[in-house]
Amino acid sequence: RELIEKYKKINTEDADWFYRGCEYAMDALDIYGDRFRELAEKLAAECDDPANKKRYEDAARAFTVIPRKPAYDFNSAVLCFWMVFSFDGIDSPGRFDQFMQRAYELPQNREDIDDALERLWETFHDTRTWNLCLSGSDETWHDMTNGLTYDILKIAREKKYQTPNIPLRVNR
Repeated sequence: RELIEKYKKINTEDADWFYRGCEYAMDALDIYGDRFRELAEKLAAECDDPANKKRYEDAARAFTVIPRKPAYDFNSAVLCFWMVFSFDGIDSPGRFDQFMQRAYELPQNREDIDDALERLWETFHDTRTWNLCLSGSDETWHDMTNGLTYDILKIAREKKYQTPNIPLRVNR
């Protein structure tokens, strides 16, 4: 929202409709996030399985923050990613290891990262998600491979699913 306001002031010529559309999309995502939180709270209240109950409670807590504010760990980032990804039609996650790297590197429990990644991988498979691109280089040819790149390759090797496809970018 800050970026929308910033660029609305800079790009004043015939762009108001665009920025209004951006604001409407942000409002829609906020409402969508509130609905995810409400559903997670309901499912947590009804759940008898302790592991799933904790996941629902964690999701409800995450959706009190996201999407209005940045994710605070990998699980909340995965939840926000999935919310936006499903809002946009579930197709190709793109350079997932690049745009999830910040959340992946936050101090957190390794088991929570593995659980969030496994649940996401199962969901990718169940929804026949298409291309999930990994690795590559930045604009100055520095290798962008990171720990999440390797974790994704590991889970893909373990699961052996046909989806998502994994194109690998290479560098010098």
